[in-house]
Amino acid sequence: MDHVESLRVRPVTFHETRAPSRKYLVATEMTSRFISVSSRRPRAILLAMALIGSVSAVVVSTIEQTPASAAPVVTCTNTFLAADNAARLYRVDPVTFAQTLEFTTTQSTIMNGLASNGDLGIAYWGSAAIIYYYNSLTGTEGVFANLTGQLNGTIESAGAAYFGGYYYFGVEDGSGTAGLYRIRVGPTGLAPTGGPQQLAVDQPETGLDTRYPNNQPDYGDLVVTANGLGQHVVVGSTVNRRTGESDLWSFNVSTSAFIHIRHYNPGLGLQLAIHGGTVYAADTRQSPNVMMTVNPTTGVATAVGTSANTLVDLADTWCRRSDTGMVSLTKSRTSTVDTDASGNVTPGDVLTYRFGATNTGSSTIANVRITDPLPGLSALSCTPTQPATLAVGATLTCTATYVVSGADGVAGEIVNTATVSIGSTAHATAVHTEPVFAVEPTV
Repeated sequence: MDHVESLRVRPVTFHETRAPSRKYLVATEMTSRFISVSSRRPRAILLAMALIGSVSAVVVSTIEQTPASAAPVVTCTNTFLAADNAARLYRVDPVTFAQTLEFTTTQSTIMNGLASNGDLGIAYWGSAAIIYYYNSLTGTEGVFANLTGQLNGTIESAGAAYFGGYYYFGVEDGSGTAGLYRIRVGPTGLAPTGGPQQLAVDQPETGLDTRYPNNQPDYGDLVVTANGLGQHVVVGSTVNRRTGESDLWSFNVSTSAFIHIRHYNPGLGLQLAIHGGTVYAADTRQSPNVMMTVNPTTGVATAVGTSANTLVDLADTWCRRSDTGMVSLTKSRTSTVDTDASGNVTPGDVLTYRFGATNTGSSTIANVRITDPLPGLSALSCTPTQPATLAVGATLTCTATYVVSGADGVAGEIVNTATVSIGSTAHATAVHTEPVFAVEPTV
């Protein structure tokens, strides 16, 4: 206990104790005994009475605020993904179909089962029974899941898609058996939560379209969409190895029902991606590959361009993750005008708050602003003036004052939340709790 002050309030004495990062008030009856008080909660109970013999204790909330930081920022580009036959990943312009190299893998010789995790800026692909990842935040790759012995085939030329926290993927084997699976993606995006779940399997003599009894399906590619009924639907393409014909179909994940959409003769080797609400495809059976748009309801495919590279798979909109625009926010009370000289925060006192937003990212950020909606709080006075431009490591510092109200005394505390935004996007918040005494203590 590095500093103690005493105030007598009727038969009770208040002792104010300051620790390195917290401040407590302890009330005891007139006695020579002290009570050791601690709190692990961000907001301690304001008037928790503990009777120990003739001693009563009141623990009052900590008044200092722990900094809050934003997570890395995910920004979606106006491109979708494609992989070529040399294990290279490209960003594809949806208008010109120009392809910009994003990454080259050393994990596998080919990138099938390509999917784009737009939530976390991660790409997935498969080879044999192993699923790999590419993390755009760190520029690194690794094994997402090794599913050896857990599938009825391989992901070698089957499709995949990411949707709603799941990686959906097709598998196939030499006999023509095709299976559809999904696996839940964990919170980091770099590992799964649980094992693979088989959604469907189609045998050689049945296939995905019963009108063609000799169909031996290979999954070409998958995309996942919502069907307007609160259900999501996997839309995929298959190729008949015997005839070379192909089909487009959907699988309702809620009802496990396959619906045939369109038959293509001659067949199209459709690799699929969704970007901006449009389903794009590359016909990998043609050289150069023909780029198409596909109506997912009718299956009508329209040629719209060609690919400069020989592609093996497509994936949806590419979203990149970075620490550009990361900010931390702190808020604390720096001074008090104690209008009644009570030594405590009571109605009528004037509190001064300090806010600090620091650029903790890797590049300069613009349009940074701090807000606090507490009713009665004065306008924020900031250096530099907000909205501010912050270099790496720079801090936007603001102050504001607040007059404690009678309602605060009744509530027993003031709780308010400050937010730092970059443009119109909120990036971090800090919640400050201030204990308030309704009755002014007397010495």
